[in-house]
Amino acid sequence: MKIAVIIAFAMIFTLAVLSPVAAQQTVEDQYWEAVKNSTNAEDFRSYLKEYPNGKYAALARLKAGQKAPAASFLSFKTSMPMTNEAFLERWENHLRPQLPITIGNYEIYRSAAPTSVENYYYNSVRTTNPSSQLDIRGQAKELKARLLSDYCSSEAYQRKITVVLGFSYRNSDTYSHHLAPYDCKQGSTNAPQTDAEYLNAWAAEVRVGLPEWIAGYQLKTSWSRCPDGCKEKDSSSYLVLKFGTEGEQQNARIDDLKRDLLPSLLQVYCQTEAPGRDISLGVFFDDRGQQADYNNFWVSPNECPAKTVQN
Repeated sequence: MKIAVIIAFAMIFTLAVLSPVAAQQTVEDQYWEAVKNSTNAEDFRSYLKEYPNGKYAALARLKAGQKAPAASFLSFKTSMPMTNEAFLERWENHLRPQLPITIGNYEIYRSAAPTSVENYYYNSVRTTNPSSQLDIRGQAKELKARLLSDYCSSEAYQRKITVVLGFSYRNSDTYSHHLAPYDCKQGSTNAPQTDAEYLNAWAAEVRVGLPEWIAGYQLKTSWSRCPDGCKEKDSSSYLVLKFGTEGEQQNARIDDLKRDLLPSLLQVYCQTEAPGRDISLGVFFDDRGQQADYNNFWVSPNECPAKTVQN
C-alpha cells in the first residue's frame, strides 16, 4: 500500500504542474487526495505525522482509529448550575470514552473523579517516548506548562478544581504535578496559596501512585488536617501519612518505627514549603498489636536543619 501511495502522490504532483486547478491545491491537499480512500490506517498516521493540526486531521484520526487530542481534555463545560461533585462526575463520564488521550509525547490513560468530596480531578499519565532525556519530574513539569493556559481558561479553574497529573515510569517511579488555581496569574502576580490549599494539593500529590514502600513500611494513604479548609479539621496544620505494619513492626516501639522512617521522611519534608509554613507531618500506623505503645509520631519543622527550610 505504501508503494501505491507514493505512486499516487507522484501522479498528483505531475498533474499539479499541468493542471491549473490542481496547481491551486496545496501540498497538504495533494497528500490527502493520495491517501483519503486508503484502507490502511498507517497511511493516515503518516499524514498526521506530517500535518498533526492539518485541515483533514480530524477525519484522519477517525480513519486511523485514533482518539481526539488534548483539546477536549480541559475544555469540558456544563450548561446548567451544579455542584462541583456533579461537575466532576460528568467530566469523568465525558472523558472516559476518549481515553487514552495523547498530548505530544504523553498519554493520559486513566482519569477519575475523587471518591470523596474533594476539589481534585486525578489523571494517570505515561510517556509515549521512552527515550526522552527528561526525568519523570521534568516530564511532569513539561506537561503542566503545556496545559496551563488551557486550564486557566477552563471551567475547572473557575470552579477552583485542581487537576492532578500523576506520572509513572516502568511501574515503579512515580511523581505528580498539579494544575491548581494558584498557578493562574491574577493580573501580574500569582494568587496566594493558603495553608489549606497547600495541604490539600500536597495530600493529593502524595496519594498518586500509592501504595508505596518507604524504608520498609507501606504508605497506604494521605490526607490534610488544619483549622479550616482541609479534609479534616484540627487545631494545628499537618499532613497525615498513614502506614501499614506487618510482622515485628506491629509490636515494635514507636521510637523504633520513627528511627526507621525519619531519615527518609526528613529528606523530602525539609525540602518542601511545609517547614516554612509551620506545617508538620503526622505519621500514623495501622494494624498495631495490643502490646504496641503508640500509633503515631510527628515530624516537625524544628527537626530540619535551618538552612534547608524553605520560606
